[in-house]
Amino acid sequence: MLRPREILRSRTQQLHQNTESQLHWDQVFSSRSAYQRFLLAMLRITIPADEAINRQLSNQEPSWLADRRTSAWLVDDFRKIEDGAVSLDDTENVADFDFVDSLAQAAGVAYVLEGSAMGGAILARSLEERLHITADSGGKYLHGYGKQTGAHWGAVTSWLDAVLTEPAMIDNAVDAAAQTFSIFGQQLHEFRS
Repeated sequence: MLRPREILRSRTQQLHQNTESQLHWDQVFSSRSAYQRFLLAMLRITIPADEAINRQLSNQEPSWLADRRTSAWLVDDFRKIEDGAVSLDDTENVADFDFVDSLAQAAGVAYVLEGSAMGGAILARSLEERLHITADSGGKYLHGYGKQTGAHWGAVTSWLDAVLTEPAMIDNAVDAAAQTFSIFGQQLHEFRS
């Protein structure tokens, strides 16, 4: 029998691949200004997503929750590279995560957000090579958990397996993950093909 994490992966794999393949990281890393716009787009996703996750997990305290990447990391990155060309106040059109009204849906959103850290190390290297931005100078969000990324992801996926106990919960998590991938595509439209 497949574990919930495996079902989430298999049922969202095509959406994940489509979202990822349509993003042009060369554009994101083409200039500091482009990278700032990317950070703003990510803030439009993570601010409401963090709120939705926190709202649903307020009665739970999974071990990974306290240490997760959040929109605060993006704000810190933005401020470290801010040059006035793009304003942090330009966060209109934030993503709508009002659909998250259950633990299962929060799990689906967390699956996408936390899973994105897995590719972050590769992106952080490109950011440093192209724009000379390190984890300490504006690339913390992409750098993510560094050497602890695998352990963090293991804690998240173990939690998913523990809380998604019913087929309907898994279906709700898959639907929320699918909506989250769609939101990523919408908010990052500037960097899509």
